[in-house]
Amino acid sequence: MAMGTAGDLPKAPEKPILFVEDMTDTQLAEALQLPAGLQNLGQYHWCRRRREPTASMRDLFKQLGKTTEGSQPLVFLQMLRRNFPQFAQTSQGGIFTQQDAEECWGEVVSVLKAKLPPLEGTQDGFVDKYMSGEIVTTLKCIENPDEEPIIDRELFTKLDCHISIYAERYLGYFETRNPEEFPHSGP
Repeated sequence: MAMGTAGDLPKAPEKPILFVEDMTDTQLAEALQLPAGLQNLGQYHWCRRRREPTASMRDLFKQLGKTTEGSQPLVFLQMLRRNFPQFAQTSQGGIFTQQDAEECWGEVVSVLKAKLPPLEGTQDGFVDKYMSGEIVTTLKCIENPDEEPIIDRELFTKLDCHISIYAERYLGYFETRNPEEFPHSGP
């Protein structure tokens, strides 16, 4: 009785087999493609929540894509405190105090708007293009459909959204909103 193969032996893999235990953090991040995030710095959710939308910026994504560990945004926090001392206030025990998330977001957006140059080929800045929106309001007369509607456009960098108990998410809030009708005397 003969054992073995009649043909050629299988070739060894070109790249050696690499087990998860043997991978570096960068190799593991590339192989698993797990999203990394920003580490919680304690009582700074007021700052983190306002910093999260800027996570789409290229450098941060590159950094987060090379690791499975969280990234501590300490440089951002230090620069924020240095440029805006109100965010560096401490309690009597020397612990940094809680701050207003809306104020933090407003300061960050205003600095980005003032300091970032216009995008290539446009007059719009980064904030105008990627961090702002437009609300279009249309006023029309229900009683007189022939009357020309009044259309108003308003740009915003902050959208006030007071969520009711019926909406668990922002999308739910907007889905539950109906056009408002109110008495209006025509022109």
